[in-house]
Amino acid sequence: MTKPREDERAESHLLNQDYELFRPMIRQFKIKGGKQVPVIEPLFPRYLFIRLDDVLGNWSKIGSTRGWRRWSDSRTCRQKSPIP
Repeated sequence: MTKPREDERAESHLLNQDYELFRPMIRQFKIKGGKQVPVIEPLFPRYLFIRLDDVLGNWSKIGSTRGWRRWSDSRTCRQKSPIP
């Protein structure tokens, strides 16, 4: 989970550290100045999906990444449940 409004920063820093991640985006229409304007926003604000290697991955680097706040659920982190 990222800090509020720091999704892009955390994504950029994790990509620079060679992590494989996914941040799904959605196109929506917002009203600005009385007109509908298309905007692209995160589907799940503040969440990044990171592919981690159980054996070789250095998970400790993620905790000190700029923009990173915490794991969304420490129990799933410890269990290392793979997503198919």
